[in-house]
Amino acid sequence: MAVRRVSFIAASLVVLGGVIALTLPHALLPQPSSSPEPPRFDQGAPSPQEAHWLKDLNLSRAQLQRIQAIRQKYQPQVGSQREAIRQARQEFETVIASEATADQVRQKYRQFRTIKAQLEDTRFESLLEMREVLTPAQRIKFAENMQQRRSKYRDRLPEAAREP
Repeated sequence: MAVRRVSFIAASLVVLGGVIALTLPHALLPQPSSSPEPPRFDQGAPSPQEAHWLKDLNLSRAQLQRIQAIRQKYQPQVGSQREAIRQARQEFETVIASEATADQVRQKYRQFRTIKAQLEDTRFESLLEMREVLTPAQRIKFAENMQQRRSKYRDRLPEAAREP
């Protein structure tokens, strides 16, 4: 049971890291200006949910810049991994619908899972780097936000799929 929880937490970190590191548009990470006004997240944001964690943590401009740099560092790798996943999924769907043997289908499935795990590892590494930008108080708030996200996700699952 503890292994399941650790796995679930790790998966949540990976998912959240992906959201944080890779799906936020550049508009959410404002460029520095000479104006003393605090950064705004409501302009150009695709959805309040995606930007909520940034706004809720009250990040400084320097922190926003560092997070943006981390995102940019990982974007090429994540983009190529996403494309590889798309291609592997397509190949898997093709082979499963074909007259391929069970071993051939297993092999394609393993390839798909390996590529997907690589993307999750990349997202996790970007999350770890972004975590280093946060203050201890921001990390606590970040952990609380993750817990809330997990609860909301768990509430949406059918009863049979929920962890005890």
